[in-house]
Amino acid sequence: MPLFLFTAAVLLLQIVPFTGIFLMIVAAPFWSVLTLNLAFLALAVESLVGLVDRRWLLAPLAYFGGYATSAHLSHESYLALDAQLKAANAEQSIVFDRNQQVLVFDDRSQDLSGAARSFVQNFALPVAYVTNANFEPARHLGHRLAEAEICHRLQGEQGALPSGISPSWFHETVQGSRKLRKDVCIVQMPEDPSRPALHIAASRETQKDWLLPHSLTTTAISDGLGGMALLTTGRAEILGWLPMPVMGCALNSGAPSWDCFFGFYREAVGLGGTGAYGGATVAAVADVLKLSGQNTPSLSAAAAEGRNEVEQALAKSQSARNERALGNLDAVINGLDRKLTVHDVSGLIGNPQVTLSRGRALGGAIARSVAAPQVHYETVRVMQSILAYFPSSDFAEIAQPLLPVLLPFVERGDWVIANDFALRLAELGPDALPVLEALAFGSKRPPPPEKVYALCRVGPDAASSGERLLALLPAGETARRDRDLETAVYVALKRLGRTDIIDREAAAPPPRRFQEIHPDILKRDIRPESPRSACTGRWPLHRPFPD
Repeated sequence: MPLFLFTAAVLLLQIVPFTGIFLMIVAAPFWSVLTLNLAFLALAVESLVGLVDRRWLLAPLAYFGGYATSAHLSHESYLALDAQLKAANAEQSIVFDRNQQVLVFDDRSQDLSGAARSFVQNFALPVAYVTNANFEPARHLGHRLAEAEICHRLQGEQGALPSGISPSWFHETVQGSRKLRKDVCIVQMPEDPSRPALHIAASRETQKDWLLPHSLTTTAISDGLGGMALLTTGRAEILGWLPMPVMGCALNSGAPSWDCFFGFYREAVGLGGTGAYGGATVAAVADVLKLSGQNTPSLSAAAAEGRNEVEQALAKSQSARNERALGNLDAVINGLDRKLTVHDVSGLIGNPQVTLSRGRALGGAIARSVAAPQVHYETVRVMQSILAYFPSSDFAEIAQPLLPVLLPFVERGDWVIANDFALRLAELGPDALPVLEALAFGSKRPPPPEKVYALCRVGPDAASSGERLLALLPAGETARRDRDLETAVYVALKRLGRTDIIDREAAAPPPRRFQEIHPDILKRDIRPESPRSACTGRWPLHRPFPD
C-alpha cells in the first residue's frame, strides 16, 4: 500500500508545473514502472501469506493477467497487419534501371526524409534527388556518391561555395559497430535530373486503435509514362511483454504547454517493411525497385566510376548558382532599386575570382547606395563583404575612396560597415583610423570583438587608442564580463605595443581585467611586428585575408 500512495503523491506533484519541472528532470514519469509493478507484486505476496484479505489477490491477477492478454492481442494484431501489407506490396511492380533512370523524392513526404541519401549510401546509386525550391535556378537537390578527395576539397572551399553545395560523411555498421567511412562521401548540390526519373511521394494517415495505435503511409512511385506502384507501409506501437506504466507530466516546448500523460510504454515497429521511423517505407521502395546491397557495386568502386560525372555536375551547379548571384549583384551595380541579402549572392563572398572584374563598379555602387535617400544598409554590407576578400592591391584602390563617404554614417552610429570589411580597412593604415575608431568607440554599448580586432590589425599606428580600448571593459566586482571582448582588447593591446597597460592591469588588485583569458591566448607571442592575422581570438590562427 505505501508504494501505491508514493506513486499517487509523485503524480500529484508532477501535475503542478512548479514542482513537476524538477521531477521531470529526474525522469519521475518513469518511476511508476518500478513502483506500480512492485506495489502489485507486494500486494500479491501479502495476500498469499495472509497479511491482507485473500480477495486482494484479484487486483494483481487482473493487472498482470489483463496486461499479458492485451500484449498478446497487440502482437497478434501487429503480425496480421504487417503480413497483410507485405503481401499487398509484393504484388506491386515497376521497372527501374539504375544506369538509365534516377529517383526523385518529394521533400514534403515526412516518411521519405533522408531517403535520397539512404538510397545512394545503401545501394550505391550514383545520384538521387529531392524536390526543393530553395536553391534557384535548380528545383531539386542532388545527392551524389563521391570519392573522399572531392569532399576534402569542398570542405576547404566551404566559405566560398554557393549555399546548397556541401560535402558530408556517413557511418556504416560493420559487425555490430558503427564506423565512419573514410574512402567515400556524399555530395549535395542544387541540380535538376538529366535522366528519366521515377517520382516517389508519400502521405501518412494516423489510425486510432487501442490495441495497436499505428499510422499508415501510402507511397506512390510513378515513371511519368503510366507505370505506377502503390505501396502501403507504416509504423505501429506494440505493448511489450513486461508492463511499463508511464504516468506524469512534461514540458511541451512546441506548444508551449505543460502536458500530462498516462499509459503503458510501447515499442515502435515498422509495418510492411523493416524500420519504425520511415525505415519501413524505404525498405518497401527498395524491394519493389529490386535493389539490394548484394547485387550493387561496392561504394568505393561506384564512387570511382562516377568521379567525372560528379565533377561535371559540381561545375555546372556552381556555375548556375554563380550566374544567378552575379545577376542579383549586377542589378544593384546598375542602379536598380534592389535589396541584397547574403542568400542573394551565395557563393560570391570569399570568391574574388568571380567578382574581381566588377571591382570598380562595386565600389561605386557602395558609395551610391550609402548616399541614397533611403539607405539599404544590408545591401551595402553585403557588397562590402564581397569586396573584403579582394587581393590587397585591388581592395586598397577601391576601398580608399570610400572612407570619407562612410565616416559620417559611422560617427552617428549607423550600422553601415560589415565586420569583414572593417577588418580589411585596417590595411589602409592611419587613413582608416577615424572610421575604425568610430566603429570601436562610437556607441554607448560595447562593440563586437571584430571591431576591436580591426583596430588591432592597424598595429602601432593605433597605439594612442590603447586607453580607450581598456575603457571598453567594465571594472569592479559586480561588472558583467565579456570574455570575447576582453580577449580582443588584450590581443589588440599586445599588437599595438601597449603592453604597459596590460602590465598595469596585472599589478592591479582583484578582480583584474584579462585574468579569465584562455591560456592558449596568453601563450601566443603577439608583438607590433606580428602579422595582421595575429589579431584574432581563434586558436590556432585563422587567416581569412592576405597579410
